[in-house]
Amino acid sequence: MKRFFLPTMVAVFVCLSVLACSGEKIDGHLVIELKMPCAPTLAEMQAGIDRYLISVEDLNGTSLKSTTWSNLDILEFEVDESDVPVRIVLEGVATDLRPVMRGQSDPVVLVSGQDARISIPIFPLGQFALVASNRAECSPLPFPAVHHTATVYPAGQVVVVGSSVADVDSSHAAFLFDTAKLSATPLSTPDFLHRARHSATRLADGRLVVLGGKGISSSAPQDLAILSGTDGLLGEYDPDFNPAGLQFSLLPGVLVFNRSPHFASLFHGDQVLINDGSNEAEMFLSQEELSGVIQLNTASDPFPPSGDRVATVVALDENRAIVMGGEVDHNGMLVVQAGSRRISFEPFGLSTGRRDLSVGVALTNGTVMFIGGQAGQVVNDPQILIVDPLAKALYDVPADARYFPRQGFSATLVREGLILVVGGTSAGVDYVAGSTFYIERYGQGVAQWAVTSGPAMILPRTDHTASLLPDGSLLIVGGTGPDGQAEVPVSSELLNF
Repeated sequence: MKRFFLPTMVAVFVCLSVLACSGEKIDGHLVIELKMPCAPTLAEMQAGIDRYLISVEDLNGTSLKSTTWSNLDILEFEVDESDVPVRIVLEGVATDLRPVMRGQSDPVVLVSGQDARISIPIFPLGQFALVASNRAECSPLPFPAVHHTATVYPAGQVVVVGSSVADVDSSHAAFLFDTAKLSATPLSTPDFLHRARHSATRLADGRLVVLGGKGISSSAPQDLAILSGTDGLLGEYDPDFNPAGLQFSLLPGVLVFNRSPHFASLFHGDQVLINDGSNEAEMFLSQEELSGVIQLNTASDPFPPSGDRVATVVALDENRAIVMGGEVDHNGMLVVQAGSRRISFEPFGLSTGRRDLSVGVALTNGTVMFIGGQAGQVVNDPQILIVDPLAKALYDVPADARYFPRQGFSATLVREGLILVVGGTSAGVDYVAGSTFYIERYGQGVAQWAVTSGPAMILPRTDHTASLLPDGSLLIVGGTGPDGQAEVPVSSELLNF
């Protein structure tokens, strides 16, 4: 059977240096380039590493061949050629075999007699890594990402749209962040796309609908903008994907009302429900490429005027969602009819405060967690609530307000039973900027969750975006720093678990 030898190539910075290959060529060389984050450095990551585990895995994660090595200076690893794509996985482990850093390649086919070159972005585990910055050893994001949106595609790329910074080039007011290459490519955009506090919703067919917000040249644009050419982002990662094919354009219709700020929710893969605290809710139907005011099948209105307090909508499935906030004690079950603007609403009648744009997380047991969004600094209003729609019951998760953020944070379900809260601000006397928190399930009960400290961010930030990538890592983009730090809006961090 014909085989490959794998010599490695290591570079300390994201902009790589090519080192000499080692090992005698048998049938082919597979050259591995390690792509490093800006921080921590390779030396810092290697400090706790005892040995390295190199594996070849199929796309289901099954190991086909593996070996251990004491260092990365010289590595020869004999592997079989492959008829189907495989991944090369590198792990650095401590003396107790605990993984310290990890990375994996994109899919590659090992063909005998052919040389191949792949890159492996490698990150520390359990701590943040800086992957974009204006530091000398880094590359910054193409523009300051402030009050922007970030949308993940199945191939692993992230489309970032908009900014509240006025001097951004309006012809390039979006970019594509490639987490495999650790690079960001500016996208061509019409002037009307330069906006902030908008929403961006990915439809089932891959198109991205950008709605509302606050424009740089107009107070609140009502146009319907859409991104097409996304087919290459819907499957497996393609390192040769050309972002030039991504095109933003205007649809013929407009929003019925100005919407800034607002909440946008996807139903049935092609219907976007838009609500704010001032106007009637409306729904964009992609098959019509038009938006119109919703029609109620019930006497109860899920979105009554609430003095600009915006209710949060968290989808349970294609047609059902939980609504929380806006008015005091306003919560219930929303049902959206397919292909129509008709909706139903059943109030739960639970006692809750006047929450405003709280962060909602759908849990795998059918319950929903709502975090923050307390309006007017309400005394004794719990920061974390869990709604059980079947029992129509409400539970709170204890969180010490002295430490926990109140605004500008993100909350992401990173895996079953584990939510990570990142960044934000708080008036709490003991709150530390840049801190993170885990909200973790410790039992089978609906309310059995506890709050513990998470890994500190490299750069404290608020009003950022947090995107869970297909490989399970978390990408943090932009935002603002506690002291107006110029580095924060053009930076990005990644947490690999």
